[in-house]
Amino acid sequence: MKKREYLIDGQYGITDILDIEELHLLCEDFTKATGFTIGFLDHPGLNILIATGWRDICVKYHRKSPIASENCISSNKHLLNNLNEPGKLVIEKCRNGLVDCAFPIIIKGKHIASLATGQLLTEPPDLEKFRAQAVKFGLDEEEYLQSLKDVPVVSESELLHVTGFLGRMATLLSELGYAKIVIKEESELLKREIEVRERIEKERKTLEVQLRHSQKMESIGRLAGGIAHDFNNMLSIIRGFSDLSLSQIDESHPLYKNIKEISKAAKSSSNIIRQLLIFSGHQNVKPEKLDLNASVKKLLPMLQMLVGKNIELKLYLNDEKTNIKIAPGQLEQILLNLCSNSKKAIKNQGIVKISTHKINRADAEKLFPLSVVSKKQSEYYALISVEDNGCGMEQKVLDNVFEPFFTTGDDSSSSGLGMSTVYGIVKLNSGNIRIRSTINEGTTVELLFPAVII
Repeated sequence: MKKREYLIDGQYGITDILDIEELHLLCEDFTKATGFTIGFLDHPGLNILIATGWRDICVKYHRKSPIASENCISSNKHLLNNLNEPGKLVIEKCRNGLVDCAFPIIIKGKHIASLATGQLLTEPPDLEKFRAQAVKFGLDEEEYLQSLKDVPVVSESELLHVTGFLGRMATLLSELGYAKIVIKEESELLKREIEVRERIEKERKTLEVQLRHSQKMESIGRLAGGIAHDFNNMLSIIRGFSDLSLSQIDESHPLYKNIKEISKAAKSSSNIIRQLLIFSGHQNVKPEKLDLNASVKKLLPMLQMLVGKNIELKLYLNDEKTNIKIAPGQLEQILLNLCSNSKKAIKNQGIVKISTHKINRADAEKLFPLSVVSKKQSEYYALISVEDNGCGMEQKVLDNVFEPFFTTGDDSSSSGLGMSTVYGIVKLNSGNIRIRSTINEGTTVELLFPAVII
């Protein structure tokens, strides 16, 4: 495992920034052309990544003998640990009697690898010394001395010529590695910038959709409010005169039943007017502090009766007591409407889950992105969700679900004011609402209200 302190910027090793396979082919060509060996090692692990043209005396004998191998490792460490400056050349005789040379690969101040040549002599070998070494290492003397004959004796000028080339190559590899890192970093920055611009673009489109929807609902609300006020005035006249007429005639009068039906229809229409006024925000109500969990628990028997025996109603209430401000009866009105819709969406047996949560402002803004979660800058929010596993809704239905009198056409008995009433109550109480739905999987309605600090 790589230690981060040895990596460039704590993340890049030599194998992350150079193509070792391609470099290996280049080193093989160099060895074939010059006869000089190449060793490429990472630092400080001294793992041999490339080895071309290595002599038998090192591969078959020095590296196989425990004593000689220890000498190789010790010499390598001493040699490579002295490579502390870019372009520096270190030439020294290893403990086994051969000469090695090395250059550092230094990138952004990190000695990350070394380029070496060696396994050579700069003067004719002392055969008696190497014979004694064979005995010390436990090697066959004749075979060991035979392998020594393959070790080249290189003049100082030739060695300087070759090492000069390798020095430039080491410098080039350092510059190439640095360029690769810059490209990597710029690529990552560009990738992140593209991702940011795509998030931003997605949010812009979402904001445009929300804005159009808000403007549409605002326009519909103004229209509905105006109609409701005018219609309510006419209904007041109808109710007044019908009630007056009923008080002036006997029940046996032929017109009594007709007038009674007129009065009944007027009172029924008043309920529709009330719901339109709620949607448009024109209903004058006085909100009160409400214990959310206690209120939901209290409504459970009524809601279970509404959904019927074939639907299991489950409650998941948060442990922490949470208060919200809402007019009496409005929470009941919301849950009755939502559970009624869930019942219609579930054809046979199914489940309806009602859950409550207390969340902070940051989490609230994540759930309702790009919208002011409340006109009041509340620190905490109550989240109420009603989830069913019914038939779900298509997007075109979701786009219009809050509009007054909008129905899917499946239920002729529906007034189409249920969801518009829920929408109006939520907005009236500085809340927010969203719906997620998938065909044949179900629907989840989430309601957000500012929490009242006790």
